Amino acid sequence: MLPGTCVLLTLAACGGGDAPAAGAPRPATTRVASATAAAPRSPVVRDGKLAGRLLVTPSTSKPGDELQITVKNVGTIAMTYGLAQRVQQRVDGRWRNAAKQIYGTSEPGFRLIAYSAEPGKRSHPRADRITLPDGVHPGTYRILKPVNRAPTNAAPVDPDTDITLKATFVVR
Repeated sequence: MLPGTCVLLTLAACGGGDAPAAGAPRPATTRVASATAAAPRSPVVRDGKLAGRLLVTPSTSKPGDELQITVKNVGTIAMTYGLAQRVQQRVDGRWRNAAKQIYGTSEPGFRLIAYSAEPGKRSHPRADRITLPDGVHPGTYRILKPVNRAPTNAAPVDPDTDITLKATFVVR
């Protein structure tokens, strides 16, 4: 690589070449000093600092089960997040909005509560749970949760430093 040049890569959140869902925000871009991209299924890393994993427990469930959502900070700075998240179902090889199936409405509201996860720690507040309704269709689903860098006195929250964590679960 020539001095003073860089490669522009588009980073997808937590793994892989998933087709974007209709209306999904575009992935963020960042400049990196190398053309080496992260391996599939690795966490998103911005500037080598913000990285996380989303966990859904249990990973296999049935209607009526309660799912616990856990944010794991595998980066080097604190992150914040709320209860807001999107739910999608894999249908015909694509991810489709499943909010109506899971929440009963295509535009669910969420309480405005801020949670945080320190580097190397997990955060799984009791309020961050989903109870699967009786009529939910069997299949593969995923949860998408936006997180961002926690504000500090030196660096207030910057909306350009958010990432979306993803985790899948199966309904039988």
